[in-house]
Amino acid sequence: MFDFDPVHVRKKNARIRPFDPKTGFKHASKGSSPHQLHVDEWQLMHAAAKSELSRSFSLHDARSHALSLWGRMRPYFVWNKSNLRLVSADIFRRKDSSYTFDSSRLGEGIGHLYMQAHQYTYWDHLPSLYERVAGKQIEHSQRLRVAKLRLGPRPEIQPDFVFEDDAKNVALAEMKGSFVEFADEYTPITGTLRDGLHQLDAWKALVIPTPSKAFAMAAFLRRENDPRPEPSLLGLQWSQLVPMILFSCPLRGPALDSPGSWLVP
Repeated sequence: MFDFDPVHVRKKNARIRPFDPKTGFKHASKGSSPHQLHVDEWQLMHAAAKSELSRSFSLHDARSHALSLWGRMRPYFVWNKSNLRLVSADIFRRKDSSYTFDSSRLGEGIGHLYMQAHQYTYWDHLPSLYERVAGKQIEHSQRLRVAKLRLGPRPEIQPDFVFEDDAKNVALAEMKGSFVEFADEYTPITGTLRDGLHQLDAWKALVIPTPSKAFAMAAFLRRENDPRPEPSLLGLQWSQLVPMILFSCPLRGPALDSPGSWLVP
């Protein structure tokens, strides 16, 4: 795990550079071994599918949508490497708008896997809390149990999600994703996370109970033959920045029979 000064992330034009495979990032204050987030193929597709559904949905709805994403995105990845990598020939032959959309979906899916790994089982899109106040019924098996919004002006920018753990601790989360081009020598970790922090800042006082944590995170996915030393990673900022190496985990067993025990409470 690489610990960084969060003040550095907020500085304009600040950079976290360079990355060395042996010593880590230049601004690491201690440690040289990042956490590992294991990315299972089906769980990633299921998490990405759920993150896209903004109305009531059933487990069947989530599975069906995940199967659709799996058919579209499965060719994107090399699943037999320790670091999760993109297939060079498939991603960048698509229109910019297409792979920008897909990278966003995958970034949210990877963010969901991180939150689930840290026992944040319950979640909702932040706008869903507004719609419930207005009387709309938005239901799913992992919906928030206690978190609500204070009445008042709505900030122009907002994070993606609100999460709860089993102890009913509340957290905000903003999730981003990016496919890194060969021309990009380094991943734009600092600027991307700074934008996420700004989205989180305006909402901490508007959620009841007050969130105990707020996560800005961004997944940066590199191609299989990328010559740069940086791996595909998840950059994370809450009280500290923790770049996490994304370890791939190929699909195990028939997809529809192996959704993972975490899919329902």
